[in-house]
Amino acid sequence: MDTIFSSVDDSEVETLLETAKNNKGHSLSREELLSFAKAKASDFNVTDGFIDSLTRAAAQQKLGDVTFALNLLGTRAGSLALTGHFKAYKDLTRKEREEVMKKWSTSSLEMLRGLHKLFYQLTVSNIFKQMDCPLHKVMGYPGPDPHMHGEKHTSKLKERYEFLNIPEGVTELNYDVVVVGTGAGGGPVAATLAKAGKKVLVLEKAKYVHESEFELNEVHGFTNFYERGTIFSNLSGSMNIYAGSAFGGATTINWCASLKPQHFVRDEWASEGLSHFVSSKFTEQLDQVYQRIGATTKHIKHNEPNSILIEGCKRLGYPIEDIPQNVGEHPHECGWCFLGCRYNEKNGSMNTWLRDAREAGAEFVDQCYVDRVLVKKGKAVGVECTIAGNKNRKLIVHSKQVVVSAGSLNSPGVLMRSGLKNKNIGKHLHMHPCHLAFGVFPDREINLFQGSIMTALSNISENHDGTYYGAKLEVPVLHPGSFSAVVPWRGAADYKRHVLRYRNISPVLILSRDKDSEGTVTYDDNNNVIVDYNVTARDKKSILIGVEKALDVLVAAGAEELFTVQSGVDNFHFIKGEEDYGQINNKRYVAWKEKVKAYGLPDAGCGQYNAHQMGSCRMGVSPKVSVVKPGGETWEVKNLYVADASVFPSATGVNPMVTTEACALYIADTILQSDAVAPRL
Repeated sequence: MDTIFSSVDDSEVETLLETAKNNKGHSLSREELLSFAKAKASDFNVTDGFIDSLTRAAAQQKLGDVTFALNLLGTRAGSLALTGHFKAYKDLTRKEREEVMKKWSTSSLEMLRGLHKLFYQLTVSNIFKQMDCPLHKVMGYPGPDPHMHGEKHTSKLKERYEFLNIPEGVTELNYDVVVVGTGAGGGPVAATLAKAGKKVLVLEKAKYVHESEFELNEVHGFTNFYERGTIFSNLSGSMNIYAGSAFGGATTINWCASLKPQHFVRDEWASEGLSHFVSSKFTEQLDQVYQRIGATTKHIKHNEPNSILIEGCKRLGYPIEDIPQNVGEHPHECGWCFLGCRYNEKNGSMNTWLRDAREAGAEFVDQCYVDRVLVKKGKAVGVECTIAGNKNRKLIVHSKQVVVSAGSLNSPGVLMRSGLKNKNIGKHLHMHPCHLAFGVFPDREINLFQGSIMTALSNISENHDGTYYGAKLEVPVLHPGSFSAVVPWRGAADYKRHVLRYRNISPVLILSRDKDSEGTVTYDDNNNVIVDYNVTARDKKSILIGVEKALDVLVAAGAEELFTVQSGVDNFHFIKGEEDYGQINNKRYVAWKEKVKAYGLPDAGCGQYNAHQMGSCRMGVSPKVSVVKPGGETWEVKNLYVADASVFPSATGVNPMVTTEACALYIADTILQSDAVAPRL
């Protein structure tokens, strides 16, 4: 850890001082900058956090590799194998240790690239995500939203949800419908069925947190609202996965982007026999979603990173558009929404559909883990659950129908634990693999934590090969804990230089629609999700085309320095006075982009990220290729439905919340129609 975040030598200190001097917005004293330059990881007491994050973030199978590597590094012979030095790693000089880490980051061995990525990301994120981290001042970061306790917040608080109290022992209840999950799938289903007069019970595995209790810091937010309590890795360690696990699901922590599925996605799904997706009824359901969540572009105020994306695209003639926000009549200039919205302005499921369900009589149980769906004579007849991880607190719910809306990472597990055998369960996972490009604007204060998060997009490369399986350009939110783990590490001094310019750096997110990078969802012995997903060469090419466009956009907007999250590609700097300074036809810049393309996206050797999981219980016209029928009922068990993004036949290519909610309305309508035609006994 002290290699990754290390005290630098005097010559490197002077470089950092010069960096601060030449970038707008810095008002630190020389003493404060010296303290930052000399700081090292062990000054911050983060070892326990590192170990906790390691056990949460890494796939269980990878922990053995980490232990093995650490044991080897502690011996001379083992260190020789991993470092080339015949002495223990701790006995190497700082420069020697750095060179080892640099070589690991670009090694031809995926294991070594993965170890570098794991150690680097967990070290820096556990330093910078702490609410009281003294280095936030160096970055110009204020910590939790400074306006969170103001009148704007306190005047809009809504009353708490009430939850059934499930005592020790076995509790048995009776309902018409059980809905498993409270996100973009479960919310609309619960609201629709409850308003139709059904007695509905909604179950959520996460603990309910009222908006007044949202702390808006990265430790609290990730621990309480994200799957596994952190950002975790796929099986190979090459991709960081963001997945919601909260009351309201991912809609509680998403970035307000509210995009409808595009025509080519609807056409594609219809071509697979799912004609509903090109029907006027589905269009009405999409419109119904927009109306309920208040999706609009009317009140958007673009922050600096989104403004930079817009400026660059306009100067290049690239298409650019505003992203509808699910905030109704509120401008909602909040950069902390990925940690939950304290202002009751973001219309996630908790603020809309679940309120509707509650008003129509639905009831709720939180901290409720569904062990299995009860099946009798080929029909779902209820669920069996464990409460708050206590095996002595059991809930058995008898119901006429069960709707599983646990998300693409958890719905397959519910079906598997319930004895379903369809070969497609947990297969066909699609992920929207993402990459990042950065521009440095020394004369401009970006402060990428401020303002509305994701308000503009360009589809410049979404159809680069005529298949509509390309990439879009958007803007991410990167607070210090996240920013620290995506900025490339090429030595301690170079890394600190990036941190020091946090307020002057603007990112562009390259979000791709994966064509043939299907993955699988399985589970370890503790029922933690295992995501086995790797990006294919074809889809990596799509991402790289998007990266090239993103870099050009940043140049056109005025970036003086550019970098990607590729370990093996150094930053590019324009040189004052050179020919074609700051232009995309600059010869050195063009040559550098060729290096970006040539280095490519080696697994664990570059940044791969994902926040959208889809397709693991896909819908189709045959059990040979799908898990559920048109309308969401499983092929194997009657009255058992799946209603979330896991039913998507393929990736949407846009943030999937609106599509998920419209699909949920479709499936809820199917349930009501099945009741109408069911034979009376």
